[in-house]
Amino acid sequence: MWIILHADGGITEHEDWGEELSLEVMQTAVGGLIERIPRQYCPKPINEAWANEEGLLMGLPINQIASTMLGITLYGDILIDYNKELMGELL
Repeated sequence: MWIILHADGGITEHEDWGEELSLEVMQTAVGGLIERIPRQYCPKPINEAWANEEGLLMGLPINQIASTMLGITLYGDILIDYNKELMGELL
């Protein structure tokens, strides 16, 4: 399942999205160019996470929820593919 963790603290679930997203959908979700967050920062329920590659340069706000979950400072909206059964432990 895919979610977007918004920098303003909101969360948008996308149960209707398939397992693989197009580049365009991913870029729209994070508001620009995408950068994959290294796997070592993703706790077990998270399969993969994507951020705006230029979030810091664009002056996007720090995403407090995503930064806390992943243990690194992230800017703007963050796109996450996760295992729904295990995610309750993090949210």
